[in-house]
Amino acid sequence: MKSLVLALALLRGVSGDVAGVCPAGDVCEEADVSLLQKTETRLQVATDSLEWSAGVEDSRCEAVGARAWLSEAGANYIVQTVFGTLVDKTFTLEYPDVKGEKNGWTYEISGASVMEYAIDLPELNFTNGVGLDLTIPKFSVNTKFHYKVDGTGWNPIWSAGTVRAELSQKEPLQGQFVVGVNKDGKPTVNLQLNDPKVKLGAFAMEGTIFEGLVEFLVSIFKEKVENSIASTVKWVIETAVNKYLNDWISKIGLQLPLQSGGKTSDVADMSLCYVEVTKQYLAFGVSGAVTDPAESTKSAYVGVPPRLRQAPPPAMLSEGHMLATELTPFTLDTGLALMQAHGVLRQVITPSDIMGGLKLDVDTARAMVPGVAVPKDGRGMNFAVHIKSDETPKVTFNDGAAQIHGHVTISLNWMDVPLINNVEFLKVSAPFIGMAKVAVEDGAQEVMHMKLDSVSVTPITVIGKTTTDMSTVNSMIETVARTALLPYINRLIKNGVGLPTGNGFQLKGSKVAMVGGYLDTFSDINIDMDAFKAFIDSKFD
Repeated sequence: MKSLVLALALLRGVSGDVAGVCPAGDVCEEADVSLLQKTETRLQVATDSLEWSAGVEDSRCEAVGARAWLSEAGANYIVQTVFGTLVDKTFTLEYPDVKGEKNGWTYEISGASVMEYAIDLPELNFTNGVGLDLTIPKFSVNTKFHYKVDGTGWNPIWSAGTVRAELSQKEPLQGQFVVGVNKDGKPTVNLQLNDPKVKLGAFAMEGTIFEGLVEFLVSIFKEKVENSIASTVKWVIETAVNKYLNDWISKIGLQLPLQSGGKTSDVADMSLCYVEVTKQYLAFGVSGAVTDPAESTKSAYVGVPPRLRQAPPPAMLSEGHMLATELTPFTLDTGLALMQAHGVLRQVITPSDIMGGLKLDVDTARAMVPGVAVPKDGRGMNFAVHIKSDETPKVTFNDGAAQIHGHVTISLNWMDVPLINNVEFLKVSAPFIGMAKVAVEDGAQEVMHMKLDSVSVTPITVIGKTTTDMSTVNSMIETVARTALLPYINRLIKNGVGLPTGNGFQLKGSKVAMVGGYLDTFSDINIDMDAFKAFIDSKFD
């Protein structure tokens, strides 16, 4: 099948011309609701997918909640790292036989194959609004084939043997990567190469040799084989990129499972919405919402996503990072909204969950809530803590820290007390503010973690009862917040979210910064070539 495909490419002179994405437009920095609707998509031939060009008006997403940037160094690293493997696998194909008659000779060239080849690594440069210009400085192909010639009519001469020939390019091979986003929110690339201009170099024959035969075979080679091999080199490189590189890119996971106390199907949707190209970077609009794909309807967006910066954070370029992402509170807010909808932000915490338990003596209990029923034996009393979020919490990013704002109701219910077991002793409501840090843990897959360092619950309002000792109530609720509420929230979020990976693609050395209301992540890219080669090999099995 592979030989047939290549034969068709040779005989038809495949040019590789494929439609690209639409021209880039301006990026809408302000998230106007009228621009957050899906617009008519444009069907592209390349990679058989729907692709979206630059600008929110061409976005595949209803809302764009985050942004990502890939540097020119990052793009070069990806392409140059995988290029050799991709071309090696594609160059395992053979060439078709060539037969014909010319100037009193019948000829047959058969068993043609590539003995060796050398293709320089491509060099990429961004082209504003379009994609990446590609240049391959030089390539050469050494080929071997069997020949047979017979004279016709009056010509009695015949010969057979083997020919080795070398072709090289006359000038650098150039082309263009057109970058897009498919219907699944994955990046796509479509390489369109110019026609290679090649020249015949060394030409060696084995067999019956005389000058006229050499000249004849050289003419046949230049007429029938040279252009076919040039077209094949072009086809091989374009196929390596447009098929196999795109296959690999499409498997990079952008639906990031949340390892939290919420529903296991919840994901942080980092799929792409649109792409724009500048002279320094590729910029992607990102969905950025936390959703539940298992449900028929995804969570409602929490308001309109805030303003996104058009240019990457300065540290990306000044510190030489390959990739940067910018999250706004929108992402965490949608996650908290799902947790609220799933009932996760409602919990009963027993004494065993609280270090040292939570106890009151009889006198303190009566001072806090006059007339309350207490055990007759006067022993210390255990409580179950009922915590319920009254509203969906919201997040803000301040310099160096994240804040979670919300409002909770906390009830203390007797535990293990005859007659009044599980009876409410005290209920309060209060706003709370949690201060959290965000960091990335290294590993085969890097994981972003958030951890609350402190939580404040104040001012406190007692519900349904009167109390004569608010200082004790305040002290007790502070203890509950520190020993129950804070650990509970950290248990919900302790496993974090894994950063994108897939078949050897990894982010490395990631770090975060919270500046100006944004959560910025800076990463470099690493490709595990063993995993990458295993993936490509599977495509040829």
